Amino acid sequence: MPGAARNHPSLLAAALFVGAGSLALWECWSLEVGDLAGMGPGYMPRALAILLIAIGLGAAVRGMLGHVEALGQVRLRPVVAIFAAVAGFAVLSVQGGLVLAAAWLLAVASLATPHWRTKEVLISAAVLIPLTTLVFVIGLGLQIKIWPW
Repeated sequence: MPGAARNHPSLLAAALFVGAGSLALWECWSLEVGDLAGMGPGYMPRALAILLIAIGLGAAVRGMLGHVEALGQVRLRPVVAIFAAVAGFAVLSVQGGLVLAAAWLLAVASLATPHWRTKEVLISAAVLIPLTTLVFVIGLGLQIKIWPW
């Protein structure tokens, strides 16, 4: 629609949500879904992918109907920090174990802001790493390597 008011940051977020949800849906499509009483391995990934797509479509509608806002200057520091955090987590979770991968994720992702505080990162790590281990390894019984050895 030429001349239509658009909120460009909302539309960009919508594209990211719909894209990530569509990719996740495509990747988990071959997994058995099951039903509510007997969930298959594809039940939650598919549900979360559909939820991501729905959130993206909602953001798109809001971006098309909301006030006009231009896309501001793109800052590379947050983009690079988040990409490095996620990529490092993917590698370290296989090679170095959950504790090192989670520590990497917290430390590098916190570099996305110029207001990085060592104390806050250490407190977050002290709380989130044991909680992550408790939930995924002990609570859910997932076969995840905790340490590199």
